[in-house]
Amino acid sequence: MNDATLAILRELDGARAELRAAWDETPEADRSVRPTPDRWSPVETLEHLSVALHQVVRLVGHLWISAGRAGPARPADFDPVTRVLARRVARPTERVDSPESTRPTGGIPADRIWECLDADLSRLKELTVEMDPFDLRQVHFPHAVLGPLDPHEWAVFAAEHERRHSRQIRDPRGLVVDSGGADRQETFTMDRES
Repeated sequence: MNDATLAILRELDGARAELRAAWDETPEADRSVRPTPDRWSPVETLEHLSVALHQVVRLVGHLWISAGRAGPARPADFDPVTRVLARRVARPTERVDSPESTRPTGGIPADRIWECLDADLSRLKELTVEMDPFDLRQVHFPHAVLGPLDPHEWAVFAAEHERRHSRQIRDPRGLVVDSGGADRQETFTMDRES
């Protein structure tokens, strides 16, 4: 397996461990409490992550299929982790309006959210391994803030997105605003059923 693929898998596993630790450190009584009216509670943040991860998994799968499940061999200097991190996904002080399609709706039990998160992480890791030997930079989809990302970069984004929100779960002041405002630009929307 390519070193870059191993790095992506480490990023995904490390981010999930951080998310789980942040959740476990949060007192159960505080998990559904919003720190302020315009900020998400830890369980709402978890729901947002689940919906967003599901959308990323579907998108990566679609990009992989559109590439014909093949591509040229990866160059030796292939490093999607550094490319995504250079765009500073995890700026903890920058507030970002989440697309409407990924905002929490509430009422979903945390254990069900964790089941969805775990299933989608498993699928994303499977896709990452399937795409291992291929350079898929020619196949991309734009992120509303980061611009065009290829399938490997979307996998890294998923990890960094979890890390960002892990910090927010640990910080009761939170950083995600639930503004109901217009999205900065159109983004992909995919329902949870697919």
